[in-house]
Amino acid sequence: GLGDVYKRQMRGDVFMHYSKTNKVCATCAYWTGSRNLVNSGNSSEPTSNSAKCQIPNGSNRGSTKFCSSSCSNWAKWPVLK
Repeated sequence: GLGDVYKRQMRGDVFMHYSKTNKVCATCAYWTGSRNLVNSGNSSEPTSNSAKCQIPNGSNRGSTKFCSSSCSNWAKWPVLK
């Protein structure tokens, strides 16, 4: 749950980093989860484990997806280099 994530953050545990070449939800423009830009703008560090997909038209529209999930409609998160 969210409490666990908060506790992990307080302990200083490192979140997973996903490279911009890794075509997963964490690096996708359509994923609504909170994430940080890390590694000089080359990677995404999701701080939420799952969030809704905002693709305008696609099978995953409105569905909750894990940051590590992937699909054929991936589009690079615009702030990534």
